[in-house]
Amino acid sequence: MNKILKKIGYGLAVLGLVLTMGGTQAFAAFGYYRSITVDYTKVPSTQTDFPVGIIGTYTELKATGSGGRVIDAQGDDIGFYTNSDCATGKMKWEKVQWTSTTGAVEYWVKVASLSGSVNTVFYMCYGDSGVTTDQSDSANTWDTNFRGVLHFGDGTTINTNDTSSYALTGTNNGVTATAGQVGGAGDFASDYINFGDNMASSMTGDFTLSYWGNATNWTQVFSKSPGGTGIAKPFDGYIFYTGQQRLWVGDGTLSESLIESAAAPTSTWTYYTWKLSGTSWTVRKNGAADNSGTLTIATTRADGTENLLIGHNNPGSEYFAGRLDEMRASSVARSNDWDTAAYNNQSSPSTFYSVGTETAIGGGSAIKTWNAIVNAVVKVWNGITRASVKSWNGLQ
Repeated sequence: MNKILKKIGYGLAVLGLVLTMGGTQAFAAFGYYRSITVDYTKVPSTQTDFPVGIIGTYTELKATGSGGRVIDAQGDDIGFYTNSDCATGKMKWEKVQWTSTTGAVEYWVKVASLSGSVNTVFYMCYGDSGVTTDQSDSANTWDTNFRGVLHFGDGTTINTNDTSSYALTGTNNGVTATAGQVGGAGDFASDYINFGDNMASSMTGDFTLSYWGNATNWTQVFSKSPGGTGIAKPFDGYIFYTGQQRLWVGDGTLSESLIESAAAPTSTWTYYTWKLSGTSWTVRKNGAADNSGTLTIATTRADGTENLLIGHNNPGSEYFAGRLDEMRASSVARSNDWDTAAYNNQSSPSTFYSVGTETAIGGGSAIKTWNAIVNAVVKVWNGITRASVKSWNGLQ
């Protein structure tokens, strides 16, 4: 009798251990990961909630039918985590492009603290048969100071909508998809995008406007102004007669402009950033200072009822001619270091971060191993139970 009770007690103890482990142990379902290591020398100072662009072609990220590791037909089993277990530390990211046949991708991953003194490491995880829905979160990838984020699609299909949390809809008037500096771009001729009376209404104080351009004619990159002298509300950006880009800002009565230091380059990709902080405003080109000035009119500008247009003026017959990519608007003055880090990331992703070798983390294998352990314990328990019952019956 004591032997029977001991066997039952042993079985219960083992079963309890299994249940305890099952309640505390987290097994990733992803099969593989590659580390992403951001080179701190490309980040002048630590940045908070910085969107890092993961842009490139990775063989492992092809669909399984094309010789890769990605199982889901939409590429949803690709994710980014702060921990290499690919189960904890899930990050926020936006998926702009995933090409199943080549592994070409464009993701934007929100990094809570991107260090300017030590390398920042996170993990690209993939290969999970259990993921069949989109895990990205574009609205929360961009901090709430972003009032507009335009990627212009994947190079094949144009997308004129804002992917920030404000989710503004841009009405396309003839802009087509083309290759960009970062993924896809918008190709403009006598075309434009109309956002209606939006975006700029929340940018009547400090702001930052940035974009990549490759143009034969820089006239009217963007406009939210009724036209005429002295009434840009709140801004109007266009080419000056000397071939230089100029940004106007206005308070509804007066306006003032800042101009770049030299003629805008043509037929080559150039990264522009215009920003205003209090009365100080700056134009930067390719991540470096270009020109600056002091605003003398009211620092709070009027917001008219005119539509915000990309590639055209309002009213008028002037059009931007060329390609635009990664256009962003913020209601704060981003730091110069933020701008330099953004340029470094977008101009040369492969030197901004390095990608580690592929590591198998089990994924389904880990779950299979766990199931095997459970099954083994169950077999032991069944054996104990049968032996105990048999012994018990022998006592009857």
